[in-house]
Parts: sequence; structure tokens; C-alpha cells
Amino acid sequence: MLAAVIAAVAWICVLPPIQGPDEDSHFAYVQKIGAAHEIPWRPFSAPAHWGAPYSTELAYALTYGDVTAAWANPHARPGRTPADVAIWKSYNAKLPSGAATDGGFTPAMRYPPLYYLYAALPYEATSGLGIFDRVFAVRLANIPALLAVVVFTWLLVGELFGRRRWLQALATTAVALEPQLLNMTAVVNPDVFLAGIWAAALYVMVVLVKHGLTRGRIAWTVALAIASCLSQPRGVAIVIPAAAAISLAFWRHRPPASRRVRRALIAGAAAVSVIGLAVLAYYAMLGQVSVEHVRHLGSYLWQFYLPNLGFMNSSSYGARDVFVDRLFGGFAMLEVKFSRGVYTALTVIGAVVLVSALVGVIRRRADVRRRWDVVVVGLLAFAGYMLVLHAVAFRSLLVSLDPVITGRYMLPLLPLYGVIVALAVAWLPRRWGLVAAGALVGGVVFLQIAALGLLFARFYA
Repeated sequence: MLAAVIAAVAWICVLPPIQGPDEDSHFAYVQKIGAAHEIPWRPFSAPAHWGAPYSTELAYALTYGDVTAAWANPHARPGRTPADVAIWKSYNAKLPSGAATDGGFTPAMRYPPLYYLYAALPYEATSGLGIFDRVFAVRLANIPALLAVVVFTWLLVGELFGRRRWLQALATTAVALEPQLLNMTAVVNPDVFLAGIWAAALYVMVVLVKHGLTRGRIAWTVALAIASCLSQPRGVAIVIPAAAAISLAFWRHRPPASRRVRRALIAGAAAVSVIGLAVLAYYAMLGQVSVEHVRHLGSYLWQFYLPNLGFMNSSSYGARDVFVDRLFGGFAMLEVKFSRGVYTALTVIGAVVLVSALVGVIRRRADVRRRWDVVVVGLLAFAGYMLVLHAVAFRSLLVSLDPVITGRYMLPLLPLYGVIVALAVAWLPRRWGLVAAGALVGGVVFLQIAALGLLFARFYA
């Protein structure tokens, strides 16, 4: 936890204000709540007369604070010379009354308001300070969400592997120092907030399935599912593993006595699954289900995970872009990256870890059979989340040719990534397991320092 806090503060200090992905839009949402005391949530459509997207104060900060000139431009640097500061101060002193409350509608205001209500608290607490100070305060408020990811990853791995502290330390370090997680902690954005909710929910679901139903566990599962839905649109995917966890807990700990009832429950679950998939497909195809759209959807999904078969329309965006290049790179406004060779090396290491984790599953197949319900919850968390992302991505592909899935969208699944890392070394003899764990921790620390170094060079070299 201490290492995560130190790394997070370093990223928050090194990344200049409003240089994260869509940070301007998200901060405008926070400002609307904190300064104007209104919730501008518009999930379906923008207001008819929405005016300028930013408040006058934020617009001045972006323009005369020399922020926008550096957006995604590797050759530009944010203003920080005495002359830049003097220009900013001169314009900031001319702000009219109500400059913080006159903002209009930004794309982020389509998102549910839970994160922004939370972020408005540090904004309100620092309302007497300058706008860049308020950005810094809202960023610092992401640290509790980061710590939630760390703590619940530790608890989840402990629940699955018992009191094997070295495995907990390995898995939690891999998650806590994941570069994209720290990058998004340093940005006004709901992604880390959502990741914290998912980490807590995954732990509660596993406890629910393993240890049985109580009112408290059911209440926490439902509350976290609601919080996820109210934090980010893709957070609705949590309904899939949450419903499965509650159902499987009933099935294991309070099994139906009648075979007929069991069959009816299985049939009902299958029907709900089919209906859910049909609704997702209908949404992904813009409500226009056709043979052509089904073929394109199948081609898109195939090429995301597997090579092009030749007769398919070519797609250059796939699993490696999401799970490697964008998850371990694409910092700031996505322009800060490692070299291609680094991503190739990370892909090879990731493949080795996955194969080793699969060997671990095979060697522990008796445990897997005994706790099949826990495995099902984990698989549904991953598959359900990815299905929602793919539905949104394909819908966007039909409209704008943009697949939209990016690495930071994977942050809610980081606890499962930690479990995979633990599985990869858990089956080894203890001596070799500790050596492998030490090598992985060293690699994670090195990657974290290198990523922060890249960010520092981007803005200050």
C-alpha cells in the first residue's frame, strides 16, 4: 500500500494538469457539481442549447495556462516558464463573476454521477484555491480507490490460495505497480474508481460462493453492483458475475430438493443468458440485426483474438493492442509509449505466464473441480465484461470506425490478472517459485520506474 501511494503521488506530480485522456471533460463534470451544485447527467442526449462545453475558468486555464498546446503533441511542453506564469496570472485575474459555474455539456456528462459526486468533495474543500490546485486535489482523491484495488487483490488471492503470503505479495505487487493503473490514478477520470469497486466486488463474490449466503454478503454484492452501474456505463457488466455468484451460492449452500426444480432453474438460467446475448447483439448492431451485421460481428470478434483468415475484412486492432500495448503503455494523452520491442517482450512474457498459469490449473484440477463455482464466477466476470466492451466497440465501429477498447478499460479486471500471476508460480517447487516470483516483482518494479521515466522525459526533457 505504501509503495502504491508513493508511486501514485509521483505520477500525479509528474503528469501536468489536464494532460490525461478526456481529463478536461471529466473535470468539467466535477466542476459543474462542485461549483454550480447541480448534477448535469444526461445519459441519452445532450441538452438542446448546451452552450460552450467548458466554464470560462476552465477555458482560460486550458488556453492561457498553455495546456491544450501540449495535448498529444510529443514536441510540445506545458507552459512553466516565468513568462508563461505571468501570462496565466494576468488572464486569471480578469475572470468574471460566475466563471466557474457557466460551463455547458461535455461528453463525460453522459456518465452516471457517482464518481463525480465523490470527486466534488475535494473540489469543494479546495474551492478557495486556483483551478490547477483543485485539479491536483481531485487527482489525490483517486488514491483511496487505488488502495481499494490493492487491498482487495491481496484479500482475493488470500481467499483463493490460503495463507501463502509470498503469493499474495507477488500478485498484489503486480497489480499495485501496473503502469496504466498508476497513470489513471493521476488523472481526473472514473476508471480507477470503477476498478476499486470491481476489486471489492470480486472478493465479496468469491467469499459469498465459498462460505455461503448471509444478508451482509448479499447486501454488499448488490450494493457494489449498483455502485458499479452508477460509476461508468460499462460498469453494468458486473451484473453478470454478481447474479451468477448469488445463484451459485444458493445452489451450493441451499440446493433445491427436487430434481424438477433444479432442471427448471438451469433452464431459466440458460434462457436469461440467451436473452442477454440477444440484447447485447441487438445493441451492438444499432438495432439492425441482419446477416451482414452478424457476419461482420463474427469477423470482428475472430480477428480481435485470432489471425485474419484471408476472406475477412482486414482489422488491425486486436487483443495485443488492448492487453499489452495499451495496458502497459499509452500514458498521458496516449502518446507516451514504450518502443515496439518492449511490447513484444511483454507479449512473450505474458504468454509464458499464461501457459504456466494453465499448467497450475491442470496440476490443481482437483481443487478446480471442487471449487468449480468460484471458477465460473471469475470466468463470467472476465467474459461478461469483455462482451459488454465488444458490444460497445462494434457499435462504435459501425458508426465511426473506432474500436474504442483501450487498455485503461481493463483496470476492473486487474485482480484477476493478479490471480493469474499467482497461479503461474504457485505450482513450482517452493525454491523455484520464490525465484520466479522475485524475478517477476523485479520486472514489475523496473517497468514502473521506466514508465514514470518516460512520462518525465515527455514533459520535462
